[in-house]
Amino acid sequence: MHTAGPFIWRFKAIKKADIDKYDVIVINLGTNDWGVTSETFKEKYHAYLADLKTYYPNLKTIILMTPFCGTKAEEIRQVVSEENDPRVILCDSA
Repeated sequence: MHTAGPFIWRFKAIKKADIDKYDVIVINLGTNDWGVTSETFKEKYHAYLADLKTYYPNLKTIILMTPFCGTKAEEIRQVVSEENDPRVILCDSA
């Protein structure tokens, strides 16, 4: 994905003492990823979620939004299904 990778470093800037304060995270990616193949997008999204789950082990809910414009909406739906994790929830806004 064009946008997700550079933002992982921001998670690492949060103090370790503050990490347990977060129990819900909302992700709205895909709008600018129209030029990426479906398989690459899903692969990178799964990797992004794995990083989030590793860095925020106490997350209770991870909400994945589909972009309002619908770009990569089907791929995001598939990622939610493939994650097979009750914490990962789809917010279909497309």
